[in-house]
Amino acid sequence: MHHDNSLKGWTNRLLETNPVPAVWICNHLDGIDPAHVRRFDLVIEVPVPPLRAREKMLNSRLGGLKVDGGCRRELAENVHLAPSHIDKAGKVAHYCQSRTPTDTGKILKAVIGNVHKALNLKQTKGFGQPLDSSYSLAHVNADHDLEGLVTSCRRSLGVRLFLHGPPGTGKTAFVQYLGEVLGEMVLPKNASDLLRPYVGETEREIADMFREAKHQAAILFVDEVDGFFQSRERAHHSWEVTLVNEFLGELERFGGTFVGATNLKKSLDLAVFRRFDFKVGFDYLKPDQAWLLFKSMVGSMKVSMRPSEIGLFKARLAHLHHLTPGDFAVIQRKSLMVEKKPTAELLLTWLE
Repeated sequence: MHHDNSLKGWTNRLLETNPVPAVWICNHLDGIDPAHVRRFDLVIEVPVPPLRAREKMLNSRLGGLKVDGGCRRELAENVHLAPSHIDKAGKVAHYCQSRTPTDTGKILKAVIGNVHKALNLKQTKGFGQPLDSSYSLAHVNADHDLEGLVTSCRRSLGVRLFLHGPPGTGKTAFVQYLGEVLGEMVLPKNASDLLRPYVGETEREIADMFREAKHQAAILFVDEVDGFFQSRERAHHSWEVTLVNEFLGELERFGGTFVGATNLKKSLDLAVFRRFDFKVGFDYLKPDQAWLLFKSMVGSMKVSMRPSEIGLFKARLAHLHHLTPGDFAVIQRKSLMVEKKPTAELLLTWLE
């Protein structure tokens, strides 16, 4: 609104003396004079609908269009999804007469994505890539029963998990799996994205993050969480202590499921661990897990192994003591970049 004094006075009088009920709507409060806001009898924030509400909206608007369940989920996770966007995308998909649910999904994502790009609407930062369809908890070496952990999260609200272990051992993938099994949206954040150079800015980012997770009824996942949980006894500046206090305070007030992950466990504030219900360590693959994962990878790529090779390959894998599921993911991506389909021998050599 324009801040001319005469216009400001006229607006204030209008708000104070208007004889009929009036509803004023805005997309954001930036630039609106606080003096105007104070004169409204009722101020209501209408937050982004949670995931399940967006799923219902999507299903009702798409009507008879056949779309893969995974695509529906991906579309619904877009916090900027609006009924008008769905209607227009559905109309385009109908005109294109796509043959398969997968093609329909691609059209819907392209149309809605282009609209949001044109409107400069930034999509909530996700995991970057979907969870592999061959994912299995049997391929994860954790010091806790992960299936039991999932059951605990299904039974109770507000479970707090602390995941620690070397890079690539499956911490992030497990959180993706948890969200899929529970049918809940995961809001992933990196500490490096939240930390700001000026005092007070990081605290505001932390508060906004927890508020967003609450509005979205989402599992809040903070990677590199050690950036917030350094020991207060070793702090050199007062703002470092304030940062830990702010995060712990928000965590106490948060009623949803929270997952923090770190590659570093040492030098963390002891008070942090008391606030987590489960502390789960992720480690390098055991020999039998590495073999299971290797067989799964070879099978998915339709690569054959001769019976005489099996014992040799299994022994070679057993000598690799620092393998992680992340290493196998790298090898699978690498196999797509070579001209000829690799043999099982070559895949093993790459792992070595």
